[in-house]
Amino acid sequence: MEDKINDLPEKYWHCFIEKQGKSALMSGMTREELLSRVLRPLYAKRTFSVASMIVRDVDELDKIMITHNPNPSTHYEAPAGRVGTNRYRPKPANHRRIAFQKGVDHTQALVWDVIATPEDREELAMPTNKVFVVHGHDEAAREKVARFLEKAGLDPIILHEQANGGRTVIEKVERFGDVSFAVVLLTPDDIGSVKHGSVQELRARQNVLLELGYFMGRLGRDRVCMLRKGDVSIPTDFAGSVWVNLDDGDGWRGKLVKELQEAGHQVDLTALARY
Repeated sequence: MEDKINDLPEKYWHCFIEKQGKSALMSGMTREELLSRVLRPLYAKRTFSVASMIVRDVDELDKIMITHNPNPSTHYEAPAGRVGTNRYRPKPANHRRIAFQKGVDHTQALVWDVIATPEDREELAMPTNKVFVVHGHDEAAREKVARFLEKAGLDPIILHEQANGGRTVIEKVERFGDVSFAVVLLTPDDIGSVKHGSVQELRARQNVLLELGYFMGRLGRDRVCMLRKGDVSIPTDFAGSVWVNLDDGDGWRGKLVKELQEAGHQVDLTALARY
């Protein structure tokens, strides 16, 4: 089945969903983006998102439709202009939706046929080797974890190393969050306390906590591992989640490998033995 997927056109792919009276459209994806951001988690019954709409199981959807259009959505974006003396040609309301609607429907083959075939579903549900690394200001900790993941045969995704493309931070997280596991570094970068409180505590950066919550919602708690450095506090909302002490020794490495393997990742133990 993987070969059949690879024979599909490289771009442009669109995914439309409806759920509880609301709809969302993710357009202009490459084949790999469609596979990693929508299809793999769908086959594996993992949480995924379409244009910020969270989907935990395909059964909760009223509708899902995947189409392919050889033309980019900009092909349908005609600028407004004068047609006659006093008439103007209106600009299309949504060129992305037009590109989706004019595409060839692949939903049956890519969704329902695969779901109905356990062997194909299991093959395509295998996790990617991409692991998102959420970090604060501790560059040494970030590099230590990222290089370890590389040695383990995985591909660490670090946000600031990815192209901005005019996106906001959260848009970049969504764009490059097509991963099947996230490692979150809780390092003592900030100091805070309750209002009027006298006791201050070490805290992780606010963006780290935001991205931690995002990936827990998107991937599930069992696919997120927190690496805690020092006495940094862990918010009570994350109590019960997996966290490992990022100690000065190598103890955290074995525990992280265990979590990765539990999530279905193939870890290169031979390479790690020489690391």
